[in-house]
Amino acid sequence: METQQNPPKKEQIPEEIVQLSPKRERFCQEYIIDLNETQAAIRSGYSEKTAGQQGARLFKDVNIKARIDQLLAERAKRCEVRQDDVIAELKRLGFSDMRNLAEWNSVQVKLKDSSELSDSDAACVESVSQTVSKDGGSLSIKLHSKTKSLELLARHLGILHDKVDLTSKGKPLAPPIFQVVDDKTKALGEQLVAGGGRESQTPDAAPSPDGK
Repeated sequence: METQQNPPKKEQIPEEIVQLSPKRERFCQEYIIDLNETQAAIRSGYSEKTAGQQGARLFKDVNIKARIDQLLAERAKRCEVRQDDVIAELKRLGFSDMRNLAEWNSVQVKLKDSSELSDSDAACVESVSQTVSKDGGSLSIKLHSKTKSLELLARHLGILHDKVDLTSKGKPLAPPIFQVVDDKTKALGEQLVAGGGRESQTPDAAPSPDGK
């Protein structure tokens, strides 16, 4: 006789608010703004020099992760927006094509009538502006940032991970260095190069009696 197995239960987010210290609660609140561990740690009051390490350490904490899950679920419920909706919109903006909105050649540029645009193409437009002058004026159209949309999409998909270079040995930190993860992700963004920890410093040895 075959036995019917029950489907696995979905992980439930606890209804009771996870209690954290004020500073850790601030980290959770800041993290859900941009899903950036390092920046969340800085805005929470942690030192910029160790924010990368502190953010990674905090994010591994079970209670902090549970609280972040609660905050994300609460926000999604308030906005009535699912994670799939956000990813679909980022994909739409990230892979937008100007050729669907305008036509151009070596002589002129012509914008398509807005009534002819699909809802998907129209959603990619950030602004349209026109100036009029005695010389004829100008007409321009601007799309939402493809680079930023792809970056956010890559973060949500786990392709990009922020890391901080802490090997400056007391000198000002250099601008972030970027490295392509692999050929397949060239179109999706760049990944910060992993940084090592600070080297430990030892006090100078006391001079010997003979001055050497």
